[in-house]
Parts: sequence; C-alpha cells; structure tokens
Amino acid sequence: MSLYNNSILAGERDGEVSCDVSGNVSRDVSGDTSGCIYVPALRIYRDGTEPVREEICLLREQSLQVFVNGQPVMKMVCTPSDVEELVMGRLFSEGLLPEVMNSAVWDTVDLKIQQQDEPGEHDKPEAQEMQDEELPAVPSLQWNPEWMWKLADRACEESALRRSTHAIHCALLMRAGAIIYEAEDISRHNTIDKTIGYALKNRIPLGECILYTTGRMPLDMVKKAIRAGIPIMAGRKMPTGESLALAEKKNLTLIGRLRPDGMVICSSAIPYFLDSDS
Repeated sequence: MSLYNNSILAGERDGEVSCDVSGNVSRDVSGDTSGCIYVPALRIYRDGTEPVREEICLLREQSLQVFVNGQPVMKMVCTPSDVEELVMGRLFSEGLLPEVMNSAVWDTVDLKIQQQDEPGEHDKPEAQEMQDEELPAVPSLQWNPEWMWKLADRACEESALRRSTHAIHCALLMRAGAIIYEAEDISRHNTIDKTIGYALKNRIPLGECILYTTGRMPLDMVKKAIRAGIPIMAGRKMPTGESLALAEKKNLTLIGRLRPDGMVICSSAIPYFLDSDS
C-alpha cells in the first residue's frame, strides 16, 4: 500500500507529524493550529453592548481525491489531519474495500491521496463543479440587525418534528425583514435547496433575501448561496476559512454564531446597516 505523504497538505509544519519506516505515526497536538485560520470579525450584541472587533478562529477545509489501484474512487472534504486514517475508514465503512480488514490485503492495495488545488464540493462529478472564478458576485443588501434577532428567535422555536425527533436541520428565508419560508430536512444541504427552490417556484428575487441555516457554512454550502445570488447568509454555526475567503471575493456577507443574544459578522469590512426603524 502506498502511504499518504502528509507533507502534501498545506500548513503541515516540520515536527508536527512524523512517520517511521513501519508507517507508525506520532503527532504533537499541543498548540497545533494548522487546522484553522484567524480572521477579523465584528461581534454584535442584542442588549446594545458596544460591538467588538476581534479575531476569530475558523476551520480550514482540505479537498482530496482518492485513487485505489490507479482508479479515482471518490472526492472528499475534511480537516487537514489524520487524512490516511479517514480515507481507510471511509473506504471500508462505505463498502468500497470490504476485504481490507485483513491487514495483509492492505499491502496489495495501491492507495494514493491527492490534494486538490482548491477545496471543492464532494461527491460531485468534475464536469458539474463550477470553478470559483466563474461564480458571479452577489448583489449588496442593506439590512437591520433586528432582522437577525428575528431569525435567531424563530430558529429557537422548535417545530413539532424537531422537538419529537431531534434529528433535523432547518433553513429560513427572509425578505425585507419578514420570514417568508421555513424548510426542514434530515440534511442541511436539502434545507438550503428547498429554500432556494421555494424562491424559484414563487418567483421571489433571491438577491433581496437573507438565508439562515442551522448547519455549518463550509465551502459547498456557501457556493449554493452564491450561485443563487443571495447576498447574506447567516447560521447558528460558523463558516470555514475557505468559505469566508470565497464569500468576501463574491460580496456575500456571512454571519455566524447567530443566537438570540448575539452574532459574529465574519468580514473584514464594516457592514452597512439600515436605520433601526427600517
């Protein structure tokens, strides 16, 4: 089996990962921040406390393509650590190489893991992936912080399905300060697609809308918003370093950690709010 070379990953520093000739790996995780990036942000409080400029730590995304015996078998997006373990576990748990529980079989498998130049969407044929530079910039939209508190409050009002199952995600669509649609699904991707589909079906201009998600905001989720032309995306969780970089390039405002008491505007630019009575 061809072992993965950890030095391929950007951000891996000398001494952080070592591998002896037998393939045994040792890792010093003390103070290791290679899996994140620090960016400026603006924290806003609902109680009127003065907004605070701060640095926040965002996860990095790593896009990989996996080859088995010279054939591409899958693409995946992950954090840049324990990549070999992840790939071996994925191949086995997905039934792609069920016989490899026998360690001797691994020695006959030519496994190669290749870093992609840019993180991208997983489980998509290459022909369907739109390059970042081809994505159009989204329009600007003035907004009121009160709108965000309304989204946060609604997200806390669990539906009967959420309350009963504790197993679904939610997405909200807002226009001019009014929540006009709410989607629920087992997949956070599906909730975003349902929300965009609702707007398309009802001819609602997405360039005038705000999208909220209870899920994370990694690169593939942010690309959905950009393709749809949505100017503001907010969420209960945070974006990644790569999704924020693309969002700023395409004029998309990302708001993370949106809760009833506060939010973090993940941007180096000061947002332009509407007047409080708007």
